[in-house]
Amino acid sequence: MKTNNKSWRVTQQKFFGEKVEFVQDKRILDFFDQTPCLCIGDTDYFKKKLNVSKIKQKNQCLIICNKKISDKKLLQLLKKYKNFKKICISINKFYLYTNKNNKKIIDDYDYAIFNLIQLVFSKKKIKHFFVKNLNGHYFNFASPTTQFFLT
Repeated sequence: MKTNNKSWRVTQQKFFGEKVEFVQDKRILDFFDQTPCLCIGDTDYFKKKLNVSKIKQKNQCLIICNKKISDKKLLQLLKKYKNFKKICISINKFYLYTNKNNKKIIDDYDYAIFNLIQLVFSKKKIKHFFVKNLNGHYFNFASPTTQFFLT
């Protein structure tokens, strides 16, 4: 699930005169401890900062979806990691799509993704982070991700 696009982080950092640590990145780094972590997706930045040793037994998992993915494929991916002790899932909500017309889907992308996460991780405690109450006032290009921290 690696993206070939130039890193969105590098693009965002060009708006600032110096390297900054974004709040959404810091939240991820603060969540994980020093035990080995499996990194899936657009995680190059985090692989430099987390313990991604090659041992097979890992209890922590970081999943970043920053490319086009269907809800069906996302669910298949997430089910593989549901037994990890600590999981962080960060999804670019503008890349997630569905192939079915479901009238029960919530209009708010963040809550719709939250419902998908709950399907897979119903027995886990879920902390959900996203920019609330945008109400169409501006396009949140700086943080299009919805983050979930599961324990």
